[in-house]
Amino acid sequence: MPEQIEPVRPPAIQFGNYRLLTVLLTNQDAIFYLAEHIYLNTQAIIKHFQVHLPKADQEQFITEAAAIARLSHPSILRSMEFGVVETTPFLVMPNIVTGTLRQRHPAGSRLPLPMILSYIKPLADALDYSHQQQILHRDIQPTNFWLDHHGNVLLSNFRLTLLSHNSHSQSVTDMLQTVAYMAPEQIQGQAGPASDQYALALIVYEWLCGTLPFSSNDYIELAQQQIKQPPPALSSRLPELSPAIEQVLLKALAKDPAERFPSASIFVEMLEKGSITQSLQSFNKNYKKIMGNVEPATDTRRLGRRRVALSLLGLGGLTLAASGGLLYWQTQQQPAKPVERKKSLPPPAQPRIGTHLFTYNKHSDTVYAVAWSKDGQQIASWSRDQSMRIWNAITHQDIKKYQVVNVLAWSPDWRYLATGRASYFELWELSTSKPVLARETILTGAGGPPDDPANEFFQWSPDGNYIASSSDKVIAWNMTNLTELFTHAPGSISWAPIVNDSPLDLTAFRTPISQLRCKS
Repeated sequence: MPEQIEPVRPPAIQFGNYRLLTVLLTNQDAIFYLAEHIYLNTQAIIKHFQVHLPKADQEQFITEAAAIARLSHPSILRSMEFGVVETTPFLVMPNIVTGTLRQRHPAGSRLPLPMILSYIKPLADALDYSHQQQILHRDIQPTNFWLDHHGNVLLSNFRLTLLSHNSHSQSVTDMLQTVAYMAPEQIQGQAGPASDQYALALIVYEWLCGTLPFSSNDYIELAQQQIKQPPPALSSRLPELSPAIEQVLLKALAKDPAERFPSASIFVEMLEKGSITQSLQSFNKNYKKIMGNVEPATDTRRLGRRRVALSLLGLGGLTLAASGGLLYWQTQQQPAKPVERKKSLPPPAQPRIGTHLFTYNKHSDTVYAVAWSKDGQQIASWSRDQSMRIWNAITHQDIKKYQVVNVLAWSPDWRYLATGRASYFELWELSTSKPVLARETILTGAGGPPDDPANEFFQWSPDGNYIASSSDKVIAWNMTNLTELFTHAPGSISWAPIVNDSPLDLTAFRTPISQLRCKS
């Protein structure tokens, strides 16, 4: 069992090739130091755990630290190095951070929901990624959310299992701080992915209200509150809060982890939808309230320049819409006719050029290809995770997902989407999202990265009436009657352009080059 030690004082201690310079932060189980590499003169952050590790525990620390160091996600502060000096474990992280969200927003701070969403959206994505790697965070709280030099939020300080069971290395204050953000099942020693979601929901609650739902100076009492007591109603503290947002938070704070959302990202997505609902309701309420004061008038002395500024609320931190501006309602002095009340809402402000509208992050690996439908309503994306997704470009909701898709191609008229996976080919009609053709053996051997020559195996003819595939053989198909034209030896494929009424030819090439007639 690890033993608690007294904090070290730099620069008396050197960890590996790093010399400690100054203390950056202290939390319940570690001290963070700014350090300098003794040979490269480059700076890094050293996380120095405040425990002694017996020889028997050092191997487990190395195993867990290596698993965390393998995490590679844009919203996770990665570990560059780790080790044990004598009996003291440490981690090395890049010096790219400026502080934590707790330092930016001290305890008691209340934040607007759009700002909260801008923080937790990348964090939820990082949590889902780590959960897919079978790694739990176990210590979600604002002190473990770092900010880089560009203002991006980074998840850090994954709590090692070895230290999670070590209550002796924490003071009473530290234990209270930890339990304040801990899910009921984690307190009972049964943490899971939903435990991190619960902790994230506690932070949202805290940032909305300025206080956590549960508090006590007694560790046992606080733990019992987390396990048994329902959180105080948000409506009693924030009457203006949308019921939809409260329902989302209460679901994420359910005592039974099975009753929470399937993932942290889905929790945030539902919170976003509640934020949009609240923004629209607030806008409509303020609009009606203000416009209700603008009465028709026939007396020219009552007429004048009236300006009412309506503040458009930002849509919940969504990068889909630009931030709201001011819309002006103005009536001019017109003696001949009364002022008329407008019956329609002014159009919303348009996003500025270069505005980041949306991030689609449903793929778990590198995206190889993206194709838009002709009407601009749908997008198809193909990823290295061997899935193809069709999703609505306006609402960003998934329309269709294919678990094993190696290639996709839209028809020239954008009416159809052809997909291939292993030895299977399907033709989908865009308007119905239903297959109109499914055939075996058209794409035997499909797979690999898109720059692999063996992967150039799926092309529509310029007129959209034919499609050719290439894997272990070249096959040409007539898509007007769904019949096979011919097969040919394997090779890459390229359609010849159609000029006036010229014949349609297909070129298959490897060694040698073959020109094949498809239509006279």
